[in-house]
Amino acid sequence: MKKAVQIFAVALSILAIMVSCSKRTTFEIVGTAEGMADGVEIVLKDAINFQDIDRAIVKDGQFRFEGRVEQPKLVNMYFERMYLTLVLENAEYKVVKNEYLNYADGGEINNLVFGYALEESYRKMKKEHALAPDPFDGVDMMDKEALEKARKVSHSRMRKEFAYKEAYQSNIVEGDYPSLVKLFTLSNIQNQKEYDHDKKLKLLSQYEKELGPHPLLVANREGILKAKKTQLIQASVAPGKPFKDVVGQAKDGTELKLSDAIAKNKYTLLEMWSSWCGPCRGEFPHLKKAYSKYHDKGFEIFAISLDTKKKAWLKALEEENVPWINVVDYKGFKGDAPQAYGVNGIPASFLIDQDGTIVATMQQVRGFALDEKLKELFKEYNEILLTKINKKQI
Repeated sequence: MKKAVQIFAVALSILAIMVSCSKRTTFEIVGTAEGMADGVEIVLKDAINFQDIDRAIVKDGQFRFEGRVEQPKLVNMYFERMYLTLVLENAEYKVVKNEYLNYADGGEINNLVFGYALEESYRKMKKEHALAPDPFDGVDMMDKEALEKARKVSHSRMRKEFAYKEAYQSNIVEGDYPSLVKLFTLSNIQNQKEYDHDKKLKLLSQYEKELGPHPLLVANREGILKAKKTQLIQASVAPGKPFKDVVGQAKDGTELKLSDAIAKNKYTLLEMWSSWCGPCRGEFPHLKKAYSKYHDKGFEIFAISLDTKKKAWLKALEEENVPWINVVDYKGFKGDAPQAYGVNGIPASFLIDQDGTIVATMQQVRGFALDEKLKELFKEYNEILLTKINKKQI
């Protein structure tokens, strides 16, 4: 019996050594990038501190990364106009980037956290959406009915993709999986009502009992606490609240104050944007229309760019040929305006009356909503003015 136990122990030791020897100590990523030209650089960055891990050059539609990590970490792989998030482990990976799907296949944790992208049903849905006609093709951005129809189609597709991913992620977080897998999954859950800030903090505390102060856990907690502070700031600039003054630099270098524009006009729109922001510049046709119609009646736009490079800002101004007040804060999202208004995404819009009260924000003053809001406000303003005149005559 004793001899049998000894033989069994030796067998276990040999098995352990074999497993240890077979476990990779480095990572290798082999990627295919359809449609990317030779010489394009792809960058692998740490998703927590944004430090470069490695860089690769595309050749014949292929690229490769090699290296070693001390422990699994969340990373972003940056292509020309997008990035792919994955869990980097010492393992072999196959990365595919094409016109309808981007995914990384490899690594035990990675394939659990992002397993939805490996499922055939998800890939089929993504491909169908990518190959379907673009609902915005040929749509006149000033045609309210056509634009709304295109948006419904686009939003419907996005909701289906998000719902698929959300169901998968929720199954991981709520299921019987290791805390480390749950942590990586929770880190990639965004804008799900089921997982608000407080629930995420509670889950992180549970994971911490097993994982301790894991770098990703600490970073997540810090991010959530920062987001909660931002929400308080956003609540302080909601409709009905007083505006916060900001200063920007004009093309000639002079500083212009938002408060000066507010004092001279019945309604002023604070618009934060940037040259690289497509949706921001997509709003300009509506803004130009509203400006042309209401500027002489007392409507002004105080547009502050969050561009960090002067050349890019000036080029965009020249291309767009916008007639309103244009200033810039080269500190970008770290500048005074986004910090004062709790802005972490653009376009960001705040309509302010002459008394300095914020009357509408964000989606309430985007596109056709802005036209309708200004029509309503100037009608009310004229009615109030007429009432005052009649009272004086009486």
